[in-house]
Amino acid sequence: MFGSYPHLRLHLALGLVFAAVLATGATAGAWGSEGRLPPGATAPASTDAAARRWVAGSGDRWAAYYGPEQYAAMTEALDGRYAGVGLWVVRSPGGVVTVSRVRGDGPAARASVRAGERLTAVDGRPVTGLPVTEVVGLLRGDSPLAGSGVTLTLRRGSVPHTVTLRRQLLDAQDVVVDQPAAGITRIAVAAFTAGTGDLVEAAVHQSDDRHGRGILLDLRGNSGGLVDESVEAASSLLDGGPVGSYQADGTVHRLTAEPGGDTAAR
Repeated sequence: MFGSYPHLRLHLALGLVFAAVLATGATAGAWGSEGRLPPGATAPASTDAAARRWVAGSGDRWAAYYGPEQYAAMTEALDGRYAGVGLWVVRSPGGVVTVSRVRGDGPAARASVRAGERLTAVDGRPVTGLPVTEVVGLLRGDSPLAGSGVTLTLRRGSVPHTVTLRRQLLDAQDVVVDQPAAGITRIAVAAFTAGTGDLVEAAVHQSDDRHGRGILLDLRGNSGGLVDESVEAASSLLDGGPVGSYQADGTVHRLTAEPGGDTAAR
């Protein structure tokens, strides 16, 4: 979570949380493309094992390995629609996975799943300690289709319970804007999907029009996404300068914000 207040906004640094996308692109040697295998093909066992070792040895607790089907499902979700159950999760430093938000029109809401509940397993697989990106992958499934089922084990207080949900085709709704306090605009970004950068820019301009006191860019639980969208979002609040970097084929590539963002102190 990053704040923007008088004397701080000029020093805003946007932390990018798309480690899973970076890891997959670098491993496939196809940065900037989907990196999918031909239909019916599977990755050689040695390649699969090497990719898992690469991610495990990255030292990044947010990084996760996606197989071909999971990666294909993720890239489809980046277009702004996905087959899912309509909930968001966050992970504590100790590895506890908690439901952070439930959309009102999704399967999870209809099953009375609530924000604040601890998610302990998906289809019987324990999720405590897993990266958020991997938990999201389990929720969406290897071959997510509207109508396919997934069973969640949750804990509400000390009482565990299990619900079986049917995935539904949903709009991503990855940018939510509200005002938690007078003059403060909070822009919560759940993932960097198609169009996220434009939505963040529009929210920043609306805040300026209201002569607000500050902007809070909330990236808690952000599951990653499209690099270009994250850089565009950063450009709304930065007047150029470095945003992040990634390494591919032994070369470090740097990501830079476009100049002209709103850096006026309030």
